[in-house]
Parts: sequence; C-alpha cells; structure tokens
Amino acid sequence: MKATLISYTQRIIKHELVSGSALLFVGTMGANVLAFLFNFVLVRWITPAEYGIFASMVSLITLLSVPNQFLTTTITQFATSFYAKHELDKVKALYKMLYVMLTIVSGVILFCFFLFLHQLQNFLHVTSSFAFIITGVIIGLSYLSIVNAAYLQSLLRFGYSAIAQVIGSAAKLGVGVFFLFLGWQSTAGIMAILGSYLAAFTFTQLPFLSYLTTQTKNIALPKKEIFFYSLPTALTIISLTSLTTTDVLLAKHFLPAFSAGIYAGMSLIGRVIFYFSAPITTVMFPLIVKKHAQQEKFQHLLTSAIGIVALMSFSIVVAYAIAPRIIIPLFLGQGSYIEYATSLWLFGLVASLFSLASVLVNFFLSTKHTNVVWLVTLSALLQIVLITVSHQGVLSIMINSLISLGSLLTGLVVYYWYSYARKKE
Repeated sequence: MKATLISYTQRIIKHELVSGSALLFVGTMGANVLAFLFNFVLVRWITPAEYGIFASMVSLITLLSVPNQFLTTTITQFATSFYAKHELDKVKALYKMLYVMLTIVSGVILFCFFLFLHQLQNFLHVTSSFAFIITGVIIGLSYLSIVNAAYLQSLLRFGYSAIAQVIGSAAKLGVGVFFLFLGWQSTAGIMAILGSYLAAFTFTQLPFLSYLTTQTKNIALPKKEIFFYSLPTALTIISLTSLTTTDVLLAKHFLPAFSAGIYAGMSLIGRVIFYFSAPITTVMFPLIVKKHAQQEKFQHLLTSAIGIVALMSFSIVVAYAIAPRIIIPLFLGQGSYIEYATSLWLFGLVASLFSLASVLVNFFLSTKHTNVVWLVTLSALLQIVLITVSHQGVLSIMINSLISLGSLLTGLVVYYWYSYARKKE
C-alpha cells in the first residue's frame, strides 16, 4: 500500500503539467509574497481614495496592455510549433521581426498617451499628469517584454520565468517603499510597477541577445497564418481581460471615490486566486501546442488543469466564507473594508469562475479553435451593459460580474462538449 502511494505520488510529481506548474508556482509564490508585502505597505500608507487612483492606473495598464497578452499567445503558439518541428531558423527570424515591430509600437503608444492625457484625467477624475505619463511608459515597456516572456514559455523554461517574476516583485517592493517614504502616495505604487518591469525585462533579455544579431533576411515565415490566427485571438484576449479590469474602471467612474476604493480592495483579495491558477494555464498552453503540432494526445492535460484549478480556487472561496474577518485585515487592514466581510466569498467566486473560464479559453486557442472569440466577447459586453445599467453600489457591480462570468463558463462547457466530448459518444 505504501509503495503504491509513493509510486502514485512520484507519477504526479513527474507529470509535465505538474512539474512545470510547480516551478512557476514556487516562483510565483515568492513573487506574490513580495507583492503582498508591497500591497500590505501601500494600502496602509495611503487612503482608500488614493488606493482607488492606484487601482485605476493598474487597471488601465492591464487594459491597454491587452495586446501584449494576445501577442504572447500568438508568439507562443508559433514559436512552440517551430521549436517542436526543429525549425530554429524560423524561431530566430520570428523573434527579430517581432522585437523591431514592438519597439516601434512602444513609441507610438507613449506618444498617444501624451496626446490624450487630458481626456484620461477627466474620465478617471485623476489630476496628476505625472501618474499618467509613468503609466504610459510602463505600457510601452510592457510591449518590449512580451517577446522574451513568450519565448521562455515556448522553450518550457518555466524556472527562468519564475526567477524573473521574483526579481520583478523585489524591485517593485524596493522602489515602492522608497517613493512612499518620499510621500508620493498613489504615484509611489505606479513608480514601483515601473521598477518591476525594468528589472524583469533586463533579466529576460539575456538568453536571447544572440537572436538580435542573427541574419534572417531569406527566411520565410507563415505571416498570413500568423495574421489570421492573431485577429480572433486578439479579440478573445481583449474580451477576457476586460472581464477582470472593466469592473474596476467602471466602479471608479460610477461610484464615489471611497466606494470605488472599497471595490478595488475587495477585488484585490478575490483575485488572489489568480496567483494560484495562472501558472497552470501558463504551463498548459505550450504543452498542448507542442503535442498538437506533433499530433500526440493532449486532452488529458485539459482535464488535469481543470481539476487542479477547481480544487485550488474553491478551497480559497471556502476559506473566504469561513474566515473573512481574519483574511481582510491581512490584506487591507482594519478599516472600512471589514464592513463587506460577508461578501468576500462572492468576490472569490468571481475570480474562481474567471480562472476556470481562462483554462478553457486557452485550451481552445492552443488547438486553434478561435471561434471561442464570440463567447468571450459577448460575455465582456454583457458585463459592461449590466454595470452601466445597474451600479448602485459595490455589491451591485460585483453581482453583475458574477452573472457575466457564470454565463461565459456555461457557454464554454457547451462549446467543449460540442467540439470534443460529443464526438466520443
């Protein structure tokens, strides 16, 4: 019995999804400890209104960096396929082409930020021009970072990626504390994010310096295929990201500053679940792409990913339901946030539904089932409409997000049954 248990445990540990996820999870947890310390200091140092400004800048960075995510997905899809087929000349050619292109894109984005500065200030009711300028720099830098991140994922170098996360979070904590001591309030948090991006980018650039000097003029890339895959993928990732960012932005727009800060803080705790589920999705994607390119079986990877994410997510939701008055002070202190303690598990449920939906969406994209775009886009639009129509308070906006994500997950399960499970019957 003992030998059987040991053998079973060893098989689980050696499972490619588990081992890769474990590396990312350890690195992510290390980074999350540092990120927790950063948020622990920040939320106690500044007022809820200032935290609302910081949260709106973070959501703006996330929303305007959405192309990073679909580009990462697209790059990982084709780079992994090239690696699996041992087409190293195409691997390097794709890297160099994207690096030059995204350098130009970064400059254009920063220019647009200056151009529309006043409109952004008026919409989010933020008076600081400097906060928006730094936010624009961060977004531009994020575009340069995605090529390296995607290639590390394609190479299955999850350990290196994990170290990069820790370095970035350490830089965030150090820079953030420094500027808080200078009395910069919410802008200190934004400077911390800039420090994080700079440190991580420098580290991830090192393995690929030689790619930039490789001669790639006569190497043909499947540009048409890449283009037509990237279009629906772009809309899918934009819509998926909108489901976890638009609510914070609309809360900042519709609610009073204090309530918007409360919503941002409660959402922050709920989204702790992402830290546990994200490594699973990150590892699953290139593994399925690789097996799909080599025409090997891959659906067991989805089953494993869904099981692990569901177990972790709903365990955290239970903890939120049992001990919210212990958990909230750990993240946000003893302030006004505690009044919403009984609703914490609902914020966790929103994050859980998103995590499960994200696994299914990434599965479909890894196998080039890009029709999933319509389900995700309609759900994102549904959330925007519901919040715009009904935004009486913190709980109203949260419930609208819950309805939108529940609808998405249901649609994805039906689509999976139609695409795969039904054919086995």
